[in-house]
Amino acid sequence: LAKSSLKDIQEIIHSPEFKEHPKLFTSEVLAHASLKNIQEIIDSSEFKEYPELFTSKVLAHTSLKDIQEIIDSSEFKDHPELFTSQVLAFASLNDIQEIIHSPEFKDHPELFTSEVLAHASLKDIQEIIQSSEFKDHPELFTSTVLAHASLKDIQEIIHSSEFKEYPELFTSTVLAQSSLKDIQSLLELPYWENPKYKILLTSSVVANSKVMTKKLPVLFQLAEDYEINDYLNTNFLRKSPSQNYALINYLVNNKINLVENGKLNKVFSYAPGALREKYNIDINQLMSKYPMPVNEKEKEGRRL
Repeated sequence: LAKSSLKDIQEIIHSPEFKEHPKLFTSEVLAHASLKNIQEIIDSSEFKEYPELFTSKVLAHTSLKDIQEIIDSSEFKDHPELFTSQVLAFASLNDIQEIIHSPEFKDHPELFTSEVLAHASLKDIQEIIQSSEFKDHPELFTSTVLAHASLKDIQEIIHSSEFKEYPELFTSTVLAQSSLKDIQSLLELPYWENPKYKILLTSSVVANSKVMTKKLPVLFQLAEDYEINDYLNTNFLRKSPSQNYALINYLVNNKINLVENGKLNKVFSYAPGALREKYNIDINQLMSKYPMPVNEKEKEGRRL
């Protein structure tokens, strides 16, 4: 909320628009939008005609004028499937037109999604598609790569010794989300020398290498503390240390086995929403009830 004044926030919160559309008002909206712009958008005919396109991202990051330019365009009429709230929030009509009318769009239509329109420029797209890496490894290039990766980062990864040594770990998600530096830091962790941890080294772990490098030491130590390190799975790794600590203590205090039939208890396999639905477990409440004790040295990793 640092970008907004208290007066601006109060104006928004006490407005009729806030009362009528509370789900649209997030901290992001309060931080970046003005009541005048919000009112213009919500009172517009575009809002009434295309309500599914208007999210908090749109209220926070764009203006009615820019929205109208996009919705009134021939590109919107010709390719409605490409226009989402993300596009309205982050793309300009000029950038959209350049991409849709490009040779690359005609030659590779399967690569162009709303994600690409929202986050990529034609220049960056052309650099990637015209590269030798694209020609040599077409299976690695998806719309997500076009939307979020740079050619420089892609080249560093594909020409690395890590790529040659562990080709099975490198997917389009890795190219889109990670950097060679973070991947190298992850692969340098000593845990991979142990076969029981090595089997947990998957492309999804590599794709999140920056975060995983910090939290894996904490997760593995936690598993060893409670003697469940022989039963770990990738679902356990996806959760934060604080979430796993809370679940472990919940099970222990309710005299429920951490390991059942030679496998980690199923509660570790479910995302927060599924945990609530299937077991009536609110992970946030559990973390409040069983806060993970940390010292200053471990604090950064354990809160991830």
